[in-house]
Amino acid sequence: MNNGEYLIGILANVVADKPLPEPDDNIDLLKVYEIAEKHSVQTTAYYGIKKLQCAIPSEILSKWEEAHLRGLSVSIRFKAELNNVCDVFTKEKLVHMPLKGSIIKNMYPSTDMRSMSDMDILIKREDEKKVHDILIGMGYTCDMYDISHQDVYFKDPIYNIEIHTSLFDDGDGVTFYREYDNILDRTVTVDNEYARLMKISMCIMLHILQSIFSSAAQESARLWICIL
Repeated sequence: MNNGEYLIGILANVVADKPLPEPDDNIDLLKVYEIAEKHSVQTTAYYGIKKLQCAIPSEILSKWEEAHLRGLSVSIRFKAELNNVCDVFTKEKLVHMPLKGSIIKNMYPSTDMRSMSDMDILIKREDEKKVHDILIGMGYTCDMYDISHQDVYFKDPIYNIEIHTSLFDDGDGVTFYREYDNILDRTVTVDNEYARLMKISMCIMLHILQSIFSSAAQESARLWICIL
């Protein structure tokens, strides 16, 4: 077993709440951390690392602990901001549906196990300009607008929102993607008629498919397929 395989074992066992194997002499926990950091799964892996019975050098353990605290802070702040944005969309009677990590993270034993660098929200195409004006009014700056199927917004200190007018871009070249173009019409309402949700199983499937067909994310996609 190499360091990458050991990391996959940690992640799979943490998510499934199973006992973790202790590392043998071939495993370098610093290298395991570096691989985890590369794939943004160090927060998840930390929940396994802290249960190991073996002695972990303090300089290595501190890296895992710092990553966990950063991830926990980001998770709390992102959740509060997402709720705030969705509340505003509901008040403005805009149909919307959070996507990807903000939904999938609720499947984990602890929501901060699933790291996030942005928040994805699906809206109707005809609401794009109104959503743009709302986010600008909330202090966001627009990095990309009306160029593809997603608009990109940033707000200090850490917030990044991607507003999707469809799940996939017309130029993705995979014809079955178009089957999900009207996905908002096949969702269920949550709390009110404007907040929508899709089945978790479909959300995971579409998220993985997006990653597989994105060349920049293929390696991370393979890692997550092994876990999920």
